[in-house]
Amino acid sequence: MIVRAGSIDASGAPGAPLWSVVIITRNEEGNVEACLRSVLTAFEDRDAEVVLVDSASTDRTVSLARSFPVKVICLPDSPYLNPSIGRATGFDHTSGRYVLFLDGDCILSADWVPRAQAALEADSTLGGVAGASHGLLPAAPDGIRRTQDEYPNADYDNPAFLAGSAAYRRELLEAVGCFNPNLYACEEEEFGARVRKAGYRMRRLRETMSQHHPKNAKETTSELLRRLQRKYFIGLGQLVRQTFAHQLPITGAVRSVSRHATFFGLLMLGLISAAASALLASTWPLFGWVGAMTATFALFALRARSVRRPAYYFLEWTLASPMVVLGLVLPPVDARWRRPGLEPASIHEPGSQA
Repeated sequence: MIVRAGSIDASGAPGAPLWSVVIITRNEEGNVEACLRSVLTAFEDRDAEVVLVDSASTDRTVSLARSFPVKVICLPDSPYLNPSIGRATGFDHTSGRYVLFLDGDCILSADWVPRAQAALEADSTLGGVAGASHGLLPAAPDGIRRTQDEYPNADYDNPAFLAGSAAYRRELLEAVGCFNPNLYACEEEEFGARVRKAGYRMRRLRETMSQHHPKNAKETTSELLRRLQRKYFIGLGQLVRQTFAHQLPITGAVRSVSRHATFFGLLMLGLISAAASALLASTWPLFGWVGAMTATFALFALRARSVRRPAYYFLEWTLASPMVVLGLVLPPVDARWRRPGLEPASIHEPGSQA
């Protein structure tokens, strides 16, 4: 951990660093060293502290992280672990005026930090700031690793939320609460809605903030399976429930749930058609439903001028829509409530023995 004396936090308390960096990891032994080196380089000449929160990694992530001058917090294994718990836990162990949240599979650009600080210092209504990000995809069958713009359609000047890594004012995090640890996913959208409701705005700078190592390319079966495993679509339903329960600004993700709800209705109609066919001893109800679904797929394919993309989304909606509905019926939970049993299992201070 890097802590330089003489800094002042937002409340005027002496000794607190200007910056706090919270890095979250889970099985990132292939990326964590590069991530930490980039952070230590970026903050080499700045008042900063670095906290890494690991979510029950089963590889060498923790042992590698402990070789760096950072605080390492290990969370116990639990089916409820998610990125928000790591971020909220890390925030609890920091004191900086500005808090940067960074994923452990990212490499931070040193040039972005002074620009982010200048933006925050120049505008007191700016609650959070991020930047451009470039994804380095896994090697393709031809052996080539390709890059992709992580946010090709993002609103840079006045975004509804900041997806991915971002920095926020501590006073904002204390006022509205940190990322909601009770959401399975979509925590960034929900947090961004609370930020806007509190009267702050956010910006995404055009300068590159990080290079990211995504596990899979977008709109692929492997990425869909990863999202299903981490219960992303339950979190999407939770986001809708939280939005209306707490009267938060509506985001695009909330509007997208209508497609999942419609498709869930079509699946239920299929079950009803199958039951009707069984009761009437006739295949016509089920065949009628299959015909309607086939026609819908054909129209989708014609509009997209592709079969692959409609096939992917039909698969996603079939698997995900029941999970979205499940998230919709889960009761909303306040961001400041922490689930018992997820307190840190260990805390490794920099300089101590591993």
